[in-house]
Amino acid sequence: MGKYLFQVLLTVIFWTSVIWFGLPLLKDHSPGPYNHLRRFFLPNPAIENIVVKVIANTEPTLKIFSDRSVKKRVHTDDQTIQEEAVDTHDDRLSALNRDPGYEWGIVVTNSFAYDTGMQKLGIFSGGTVVSRKHSELKMHGYVSECFYLKNRKWQSETVLLYDADLVIFDTTYENADVEQRNMLIKYCRTLAQYEEKRAEAYKKEIRKNPNFDAYKNALNEYNSFFKRAHAAKAELPEALGAERTKLMDELRKYRADEPLIVKQFKETKERYEAWKEEHIGSSQQPKYSKSADVVNLEKTLETMRPSVQKIVPGL
Repeated sequence: MGKYLFQVLLTVIFWTSVIWFGLPLLKDHSPGPYNHLRRFFLPNPAIENIVVKVIANTEPTLKIFSDRSVKKRVHTDDQTIQEEAVDTHDDRLSALNRDPGYEWGIVVTNSFAYDTGMQKLGIFSGGTVVSRKHSELKMHGYVSECFYLKNRKWQSETVLLYDADLVIFDTTYENADVEQRNMLIKYCRTLAQYEEKRAEAYKKEIRKNPNFDAYKNALNEYNSFFKRAHAAKAELPEALGAERTKLMDELRKYRADEPLIVKQFKETKERYEAWKEEHIGSSQQPKYSKSADVVNLEKTLETMRPSVQKIVPGL
């Protein structure tokens, strides 16, 4: 029995030596037999290559995500929670810096923005994205203090916007449904372009009014007249002596001239308004032909409106 085991051991050693030392020699001199034999004794090179590629590609894949990637929590079958990187590079409306963390909203159409003293800062275009910090009641309505996006970056300062000019949602901008969010922004931007083009066309037609210059001059004279009269009246209580006499003379002249100033202004305005009504109509219902730009923008809005109003009825 011992002799038999010894012979088996020698046989195993012999053939192992043949395989590991003989096959490399056979590869150089007889490739055909070598390829036939290696399938039985050595690993499949295709499998080796696949394994190597998978391992080699693992780390670079994780490095392609920038700081703008977001994390989505995913439940696996064993109920453990993992974090999966989701690339957001294709979202051209995403913010490039940290979200302020408040409710997000959109400026519906071109609207004035104000500082904390309610002084006008300028006009915010329709489609401007905001993050509302809080809202409070002012003299003319509710006003929201908002951060806003500019060139895809949240600005550090806040502005005040009337709530009536905004649509506000109960989530942050970064957590909003991307498809719905982008559609609403596009719609409001298109609406702003539409109103700009329509206003430009209306102003262009208004200047064709033959009474335009006369009305403009009459309006300026009318406003200037009453501004001077009110200023003189305001100075009268504090005036003494000759200065008071001078102011009283001016006020008497203002009273005498007022009927003529008012009459001239009203007549000029009536001529101006009559021509406008006949040839132009109103900005909401114009009688003049619409430009191709206005028509195209109207069609775009009409196409988008049903989907938009499913999210924000009446927008």
